[in-house]
Amino acid sequence: MRVPPIIASLRFTTGMLTTLTLWFAAFPPLVKLGGGRKVIKAMNHGMLIDWLCQESAGSLPLKLWFAGLCLLMGLLALNLITCTWRRFLPTLHDNSKKWLMFLIHLVFGLLVVCHGAGFFWGWRPSPIMAHTGETFALPNGWQLSIDDITFNDDPAILAKPRRQWTYNDFDYRHNSTRIRLIQNNTLIAAGRVATYEPLQDGSLQVTLLGFIAPAQDSQTPGVHLRITRAPLARPTIWLFHLMILLTFSYCIITWRSPSTDRQTHKITEDKEE
Repeated sequence: MRVPPIIASLRFTTGMLTTLTLWFAAFPPLVKLGGGRKVIKAMNHGMLIDWLCQESAGSLPLKLWFAGLCLLMGLLALNLITCTWRRFLPTLHDNSKKWLMFLIHLVFGLLVVCHGAGFFWGWRPSPIMAHTGETFALPNGWQLSIDDITFNDDPAILAKPRRQWTYNDFDYRHNSTRIRLIQNNTLIAAGRVATYEPLQDGSLQVTLLGFIAPAQDSQTPGVHLRITRAPLARPTIWLFHLMILLTFSYCIITWRSPSTDRQTHKITEDKEE
């Protein structure tokens, strides 16, 4: 199958990026049309493959939007591959700039693949709301135990909307929880979890989303936790940093003032004469 030359053109790239921008701009109105925050929570609190398989008429517009997004990203990936194959591979022997641009295209392609695969490959059960001493059964033989919760601020702050909190109301450095993760009677991970300080063990991560009101006959608030296993999370971050470094290097190498270009061109002409 022969790919039309226009697929490898800059015009096609610009058109795809413009379409993607408009596609993302349509997302907020579709959220209101398709169920509001409940649909967003369903998308964020689980794997996308599970969300797509749910039977929910309210989320149908967003599912169609997501299908269109996948199609646009597929066309952009095809553009990236054909552009790299036709425009850069045949000219890599010319100079180092071509090699650098080729590497930028390659890393960007790997970044898109890893980021997209991360939506479907991994493990992300629904967030848990728990209090001290509780143990929750999770899928695949996992268990989460809340050993202790430390909350040094006034629990009454939890009754106020979060946007009204001030630094004096809540100090994230002094509030945390200690948990244990067990799979098939084997301790997998244990330790402290705080705001901006998740518990990590390889690709497994436990994140503190916030605190909830105390249970009856208790003065200690509960916790809102999210557990995820994302094997491609760290490679995606490394690729993102590498792409920024390569792009910055390319800008430095190719940065020339108009006067410098004219002087270089004049010196070349003088040598030829």
